[in-house]
Amino acid sequence: MAKTLKESYARTRGRRLLLFLLAAFGVFAALAIGSGAAATFTSSNHVSFTLSACRLPDANHDGIPDYTLPLGGKFVCNDADYTSGNLGKSWNELDLVPHRLTTQAGSQADATTDYNVIVAADNVTNGVTGYDVIDGFAINTAKSDASCSLTSIGAPGTTSGVTGGADTVMYRTLGIHQDKGTTCVVDYYQRLALGARG
Repeated sequence: MAKTLKESYARTRGRRLLLFLLAAFGVFAALAIGSGAAATFTSSNHVSFTLSACRLPDANHDGIPDYTLPLGGKFVCNDADYTSGNLGKSWNELDLVPHRLTTQAGSQADATTDYNVIVAADNVTNGVTGYDVIDGFAINTAKSDASCSLTSIGAPGTTSGVTGGADTVMYRTLGIHQDKGTTCVVDYYQRLALGARG
């Protein structure tokens, strides 16, 4: 089974934040499960992943976003505002920054329909806290196949030594079901910690 590591970088108030997704990544899965825990990590096969986050638009360039969250009671942005790149300067400490995980399952005979994936973000880099909460996971039913479901959401955790850019990362392990040949979209948010800065 192929190991997948998708990375994208974002800048928030001048701070580079690493947003990354680990799927079918045995070393990190072992760290996430922890010693002595009785959890099982099921790797994906023929599933691709795209991680994006919201870049709030500022059409007037006045530092005030064009709209405020939540939209319709949810911490999601307009679809056009999701990017895998720079998040701009519209985010502040304690903001809940919308993130989106898109999974595409292949139609091969051995494509996985039930699997785990770990989503993670910088927690502490060089002694400065970045994100301190990762939560709000929900299937975006308007953008997902009817077969998509979150079968489990692991407790939040932090670990070190996974990437070279952060002292510690925070993560959640998700269980996902989707039929072969389908797309699922999972919306969630990450909170910028008090004192998050460049």
